Amino acid sequence: MIGTFVHLNLPTKNVAAAREFYSKVGFDINTDYSSDQNVFVVIAQNVQLILADEGFLKQLGETRAFADTSTTTEGSVAISVDSREKVDEVFEAAIAAGGTQAGDTVEEVEFGLYARAFYDLDGHRIDINHMSAQ
Repeated sequence: MIGTFVHLNLPTKNVAAAREFYSKVGFDINTDYSSDQNVFVVIAQNVQLILADEGFLKQLGETRAFADTSTTTEGSVAISVDSREKVDEVFEAAIAAGGTQAGDTVEEVEFGLYARAFYDLDGHRIDINHMSAQ
């Protein structure tokens, strides 16, 4: 890899299911680095979400317990897209692929924000948003 990359590492209980889910949502998979222990989901140029089994993450040095995402929010991944329609498209694809809605649609007119969020198959919160020009 050349240049600076951002990798967001999150645990998954089922790498194959995570790969299928994010493919159905419409994200590309970086097959050069994905394996049976992880899947590299391309979010944007030089930004990848890595869903890996807990054993793999422990091999990388993680020593703390993993969050139980059914009861705890470990954080959220916010992804900006170029239109409100794209927000709806990604959200609907996530729901169709087995994700669940996370909260209500957010529309902050003052800031030009339109956002929808879902939980993936592992309970990770993914926010999809669009900021219109003011």
